[in-house]
Amino acid sequence: MRLPTFTRSAGTTTTTEDETTATRPAVAPRAKVDDRTPYPKSSTDRTETTTEVIERPATPPAPPVVPVERAPRARTSLLATVGLALSIAAAALVLSGPLAGYGIAVAAIALLASLGGFVATRRRHVAGKLDALIGMLVSGAALIVGILAVTGELPWLSLDTDTVRPAREWLDAQFPNWF
Repeated sequence: MRLPTFTRSAGTTTTTEDETTATRPAVAPRAKVDDRTPYPKSSTDRTETTTEVIERPATPPAPPVVPVERAPRARTSLLATVGLALSIAAAALVLSGPLAGYGIAVAAIALLASLGGFVATRRRHVAGKLDALIGMLVSGAALIVGILAVTGELPWLSLDTDTVRPAREWLDAQFPNWF
């Protein structure tokens, strides 16, 4: 059995089953339409043009200026920003080791400030919801880690463990004489 073959000429198809060639036009003919306006055929016809003055319509008047009431500019909640800053400070205090007790107190204040900032962002034109959420999460984590460090549940982090000095010694060993 042979596959049908196609010739290179546009619009013809040859099949080998019945050995007939069907020819069809590649593109259907279109009716010719001439929408152009005829031009004068002689130079004498062109002299009949008139020189009338055509008045153009006046430009429309500008629309009246209506003052638009502008909404107050969005501002960031101070409580949300303070809560975020305090929560980062609380996390640093808790992870230092000996200052974990102070870190718990700062984390509690940061949590309250972040909650107040989150409530303040409910008002219109007050931004800072993401700051407040991050502040609540970080201060909550600092509270939990701080309480676990003070109670002795985390042996690597307690009030007797100084994590700053070993970290400094490790950094000095990695980067000698850089700082």
